[in-house]
Order: sequence, then structure tokens, then C-alpha cells
Amino acid sequence: MRVKEVARRLYNLNTTLFEPIDYPHLKAMVQSYLAYQSKRQGGVIVQASRGFYAISQNYMPQLTLEFSDEEAVESDENNNSCPEDSRQLSIFDIM
Repeated sequence: MRVKEVARRLYNLNTTLFEPIDYPHLKAMVQSYLAYQSKRQGGVIVQASRGFYAISQNYMPQLTLEFSDEEAVESDENNNSCPEDSRQLSIFDIM
């Protein structure tokens, strides 16, 4: 992706009506962050060409989403492999 595209997406995600963000400052921060991260040995970001950055191939399997069919999800729910004393709350436990 281009630095400009990354900066624009971050700007759109973080700007609000009451707290506007200075776009040139944000773009400079994104550019310096991407340049720094791409120069690190074994970093997540690699520079594809001038002004273009990509995610390193080493981290691609970690960022890949895996979808399963409904049968596998239902069988996992039926196994109930979670311990009973788990402190995690479910939205269904609250009701």
C-alpha cells in the first residue's frame, strides 16, 4: 500500500467532529513509522518499492483468517472443552 493510503485510512478511522487530527502531521508520522519498521531486521513491514510498503511474507500465515464450516463449530461447542471455573463472561450469561 502507499503511504498516502495508509495515512488516509488512519485519518478516517481516528478523526472525529470534536477532535480533528492534523493530516500532514499524521502522514509524516506514518511515513517515518513505516520507514523505521521496514529497515528493522525481521520486521513485519517490508518496502516493496519507493513509497510502497507491504506485510512481510514471514507474518502472512499469522494474519490469515481461517473459516470453518458450521458442523465443526457445532462439534466444538458440544465437546465443551472449556473448564467450568473459567472466568470469561459470555453475553448470554449476563441475560
